[in-house]
Amino acid sequence: MVTTGELRRRAEAWAAEVLPGPRWRVELTEERPRRHRSGRASYRARFRAWELAGAARVRLGPGGQPGEVVFPAGELEAPGFAPLPDDLPARPLVLEAALAAARRSIPEDALGARLALWRQVRGGAEVVVAVERARPDGELALDLDPETGERLGLLALPLLRGSRRSAALGRMTALARAREQAPPLPDGARPVRARLLERPIGRLWRVRYQAAGGVAVVVTLHARSGQLVGWERTGGRAVPRAPARDEAAAALRLTVELRLGDRARVSAPVPGARGGRRVWLAVVHAPDGRLFRAVLDGGRVELVRRDPAALGRSA
Repeated sequence: MVTTGELRRRAEAWAAEVLPGPRWRVELTEERPRRHRSGRASYRARFRAWELAGAARVRLGPGGQPGEVVFPAGELEAPGFAPLPDDLPARPLVLEAALAAARRSIPEDALGARLALWRQVRGGAEVVVAVERARPDGELALDLDPETGERLGLLALPLLRGSRRSAALGRMTALARAREQAPPLPDGARPVRARLLERPIGRLWRVRYQAAGGVAVVVTLHARSGQLVGWERTGGRAVPRAPARDEAAAALRLTVELRLGDRARVSAPVPGARGGRRVWLAVVHAPDGRLFRAVLDGGRVELVRRDPAALGRSA
């Protein structure tokens, strides 16, 4: 069974594949259990993504005040540079000078300074500042199977930027791009639908592949470039069906570790009933000694505080 820490590492590695550096910088902002559209339990990781807009080069005079600023200035890093000290009195002025130059070049986006490096040169110092785009469409969402670590789907909103700027690809071209970039498809999968859609997140092509047993893969493409921006496996399992014991154990463990920490202990799940529905029950020991009853009901896990004296009674 894959641990929560390993799921997190796999999600971070996958995020770096989807939005690679140095153009992109990603930061994990949320991780939670959820019921995936395939009917399986899922580990959902959300990342905030910043796009590198360029590097600004700021010349400091003998008094440490910013002078000439060049943007864009080529490579972000160069030999002989070190991090700009946080306590440097002129640091706020240097960063603001770099951002002002970048805003004149890129007026349409909100910008921020991420990294600043400097080195001493004749007559003063030279600072290189990494300038990033800070935009509301900067989210990346990934889903993995908490039991096996299998990739279940992704959606990278930053890759949809510019999807409305000109004419969209034709249907046959979209189908070809989807086939080239789709994740491994089930045996016998074939395209059954391709639609050009307008959504609040952008304009996109959505291509659906169908295989035997109700399994489907839905591929999402940038409407103009045909770049892959997302995919999702669906079907193959009936959502109302209660999960098998191994899947229930994985879903319970994931929720408990995310809420109570990796050192929490979860008993093996046992079947139970609530309101005529089949549920799974387990006992949870938190690292601080608290005791909980965990109930997995329809894909959602509820933790109920219990008195330690209740240990040994029914979960």
